[in-house]
Amino acid sequence: MAGPGSIIGVTAIRIARLTANGTPDFNNPLGGFMLCGGVSKFEHDFEIETGADIYEEDAAGNSCVVRKKFDKVKRATFKLTLCRNDYRISEIFGLSSAVTSGQTVIGHAVKTSVGCGASAGVTPNGVSLELWSEQWDCDSPHATPYMRAILPRCYLSPKGYTRENGVALPEFDGFSTANNNWGDGPFGDADPMVGQTGWCYAEMDDYQVPTCNTPLTYVNIPGAAS
Repeated sequence: MAGPGSIIGVTAIRIARLTANGTPDFNNPLGGFMLCGGVSKFEHDFEIETGADIYEEDAAGNSCVVRKKFDKVKRATFKLTLCRNDYRISEIFGLSSAVTSGQTVIGHAVKTSVGCGASAGVTPNGVSLELWSEQWDCDSPHATPYMRAILPRCYLSPKGYTRENGVALPEFDGFSTANNNWGDGPFGDADPMVGQTGWCYAEMDDYQVPTCNTPLTYVNIPGAAS
């Protein structure tokens, strides 16, 4: 970002499946999904482990030891709220199985964990999540018009929503961990992130937003050629 700017909204969100070690699921025609518009709100934060605050006095009541250890970032946390939903979003998040009629996805079925057996719920592989927001400089677009937020390995859980005289807003809670196998991303278009390690959340300038399919469908994750 060349100079100060303001972040506005979410223009698009892109999801990609990962493999067991966090590497993007390359060469998978059903590996990704992208939604342009339709995000009501994305809120992120960080879970912090507070460092010990050590204080000890001597027998005269004077300070003997004063030591504050550093706080540590454990992971990024977030809440995603949609105003435009698609059954394939929950499926690719690993929260449900697709209900199909022929080749058409017409619904989804939320998985549950089961006793005395393997969990049928959230996939252990997680997903990559990228979001694009506008960058604005006072009353005009910024020199770099978009900011891309990247969460390299996310695990999500579904939340219920209200059906009423208004728009139902599906919500997902999630957290993001470090993923040193993310590289330049599932689609090979995040070269500046190569060599970065130990990160759970990143922001970077971007000059354009990837194009959404019309009509919406799964997005092919190409081979790792870049």
